[in-house]
Amino acid sequence: MLFKWWLTAFLVMIFLLFSQNVFPGGFYLPEIATPGSVGTAGVANVTNVDDASSAITNPAGMTYRKNDEVQAGMEVLIPVNKFDSEIATAGGSDGGNAGVPAVIPGLFVVKGLNDNLKLGFSVAAVAGGGLDYGENFVGRYQAYKAALQTVGAGPSLGYKITDMMSIGAGVYMLYTTFNQKIAVTQSFFGANDGTVHFDDIDDISYQWTAGLIFQPTDRLLFGFTYLSKADIDLSGDLKTSGLQGAFQNFLGSADSITVDFELPESFAFGLRYRVTENLTLLADSNYQRWSQFSETNVKIDVGPGGETIVTGFDRDWKDTWHVGGAFKYHLGENHLVAMGISYDSSVVTNKDRTADLPLDEQFRVAAAFGKENPIGLSYSLSTSCVYFGEGKMDQTRQGERFKGEFDTN
Repeated sequence: MLFKWWLTAFLVMIFLLFSQNVFPGGFYLPEIATPGSVGTAGVANVTNVDDASSAITNPAGMTYRKNDEVQAGMEVLIPVNKFDSEIATAGGSDGGNAGVPAVIPGLFVVKGLNDNLKLGFSVAAVAGGGLDYGENFVGRYQAYKAALQTVGAGPSLGYKITDMMSIGAGVYMLYTTFNQKIAVTQSFFGANDGTVHFDDIDDISYQWTAGLIFQPTDRLLFGFTYLSKADIDLSGDLKTSGLQGAFQNFLGSADSITVDFELPESFAFGLRYRVTENLTLLADSNYQRWSQFSETNVKIDVGPGGETIVTGFDRDWKDTWHVGGAFKYHLGENHLVAMGISYDSSVVTNKDRTADLPLDEQFRVAAAFGKENPIGLSYSLSTSCVYFGEGKMDQTRQGERFKGEFDTN
């Protein structure tokens, strides 16, 4: 009874936190609020046979858990994203630190149905990004505030076929929300800027994953995962403020908006090698098809019985690749340390990068320390430092140009 009450309270807390915070950076987050993931820069995910978070990172890895397990984690993100403008024809500010601190929890459960079959359940941050430059930002006519966040929850199964091979699969319900604010120039009316606001448009969708673990020897283990694409159809209110003249006559009557795009499929491969009883080396790579996300369709309904505006645009995003390496070392008495580094290529070239999603290449360096206790309570702490690249932008929107890059990111 106590466990059921604690589980319910934790799930409520997760959804409250996600409804109030945004988190910076990229889309698919390699860190999933566990030290084995954060502390290895996500490198251990695809070969995860160490804890209950395998329920989402690679469901096949659950077959290595001898006992039923519950794992809870909490990430605190402290972003520093400072843009430095070189050209700003409309004037304005650079926005200071556009990053928004956030708290991201995660919950993972593994239950053995028999010696070979394991059932899992996960709640975790799947994807997200957010920046708030302030309403006087030099690039405000493209966007001055944007936040996309996706949380996933769902079951998974892992089955051990032989002592060398396990397979697994899971399906997750995704809840996605998107907020964006764009300034509208009205200088030709002699008026101040107006604002168009996509207000908490959201969607519930589904995504599935499949995994494989192959262990040819006691020392060597391979992992593979596939993540399907997900169709996101966000819909909600379109709000405006401060519009004048024709803008007010047209957009002032707009009452709803729909934004459609796809979260892309991903392929990941990893290996781990136990060098000694205490030292394990890990490596991983992945390929993510972000070109699938590139096309976005927008539909705006203007008032009861009014006009429906449908438009589509291409962000010119491209597929990305990732590579990483890490190690885990047992210090004795169940103490463990880990370190990892990783690199992700950029999804977009400098000329196509936009203020709402200024993604660039990513470098991660991470470390973790923990105490393992197979019977009872285990704990760990980890940290990850992520550099999100220069994020160079040179864009012209509503006749105004802004150019610059992030001097701290």
